[in-house]
Amino acid sequence: MNILLLTWEFSPILGGAGAFARDVCLALGESGHSVTVLTADFSSTHKREQIKDDELLAAKSVDVIRLSWPHPFGYFTIPWKLKSFLAKRRKQFDRFWITDSKAHAVASKLPFELMGAYAVVIHGGELPRHFDARPLWLNICYSSKGIRSLFRKAEVLMGISQSTVDWISKYGFQSRNITLGVDPSLFFPVRDPHKIADIRKSFGMRTEDRVVLTACRLEATKGVDTLIRAFVPLAAAFPTTSIWIAGDGEDRGRLENIAKDLGISDRIRFTGSLQRTRLRELMQVCEIFAMITRYDNFGLVFIEANACGKAVLAGRTGGVSNAVEHGVSGLLVDPYKVEDVSRDLAELLSDDKLRQRLERDGEERYREGFTHIHTARQMLKHTEPAP
Repeated sequence: MNILLLTWEFSPILGGAGAFARDVCLALGESGHSVTVLTADFSSTHKREQIKDDELLAAKSVDVIRLSWPHPFGYFTIPWKLKSFLAKRRKQFDRFWITDSKAHAVASKLPFELMGAYAVVIHGGELPRHFDARPLWLNICYSSKGIRSLFRKAEVLMGISQSTVDWISKYGFQSRNITLGVDPSLFFPVRDPHKIADIRKSFGMRTEDRVVLTACRLEATKGVDTLIRAFVPLAAAFPTTSIWIAGDGEDRGRLENIAKDLGISDRIRFTGSLQRTRLRELMQVCEIFAMITRYDNFGLVFIEANACGKAVLAGRTGGVSNAVEHGVSGLLVDPYKVEDVSRDLAELLSDDKLRQRLERDGEERYREGFTHIHTARQMLKHTEPAP
């Protein structure tokens, strides 16, 4: 089967939407399908990583076509490029999937007769941007009316969690749930003590160091401030434990000041943004993965941590309960109660039997239902032609 996928976010720029798109394409290629990806060109900032990953995908029957997609001018230039591509090649493809917010925007400006049958993936966070209070510049770039038409005429809408499906329905659209999954060749546990020691050494960790890891775009909704505050009463009881924060964003300065004001800046390490393979290594050697997000539509990073054999601590909100099964793959906690976060974090650090059970059961749960192959199969099933 030949599949065409349109996405702005894709490797080597990998937030949740980009990781999802890249891993689904890889799963499809590994399953014997041919995939063509229309995405942005990031060679000006990530040339080496982009070339390496495009070559890896090409070996799996995934052809990545990079388009110059400047912001915000891409909203105007990309539709013209897509019109030309679809006019020449649309009939070659059995499926056409549109998988992130910027792809929604440019696709909404295309002639629907040129697109043929298509499906749209919705992550959830883009819905307010598409339909609610919008800045003037965004209204100039694309319209809410165009997005409504795109969604209404789609063969199927697919939400990345049940929470997202419910949210989509509030805007008047019906959708189907898909489960996001992780590539097992990229995220996996390491149990060889020598390999673990080598990875820890590469990060400058001492033998006795215990790391509580969080990884996200640094913004207020991710709850990194809650994790920092929750660690304060635990610092003395766990003298070799520290919080490592992987990622970057507008909230970093505020978070650094919070750690300083609370007197624990020496126990908080900001790594900045990491390549996905480097993040995996950090997951493989951390003690616990924790992200106390105040809202998330799923949280693929929790599945990545489970795939690396780690127990997780997560905010009980939005679609996170689809990603984390309380008492099985990790613990869910009220993200607005710092004392509850402290209590559960202390329990995971001190109760080896609990932590090891969650590690084992979380990894098993991931393998049984949260790999990229599971996601690809669901998407193919939801877009099967009606009999």
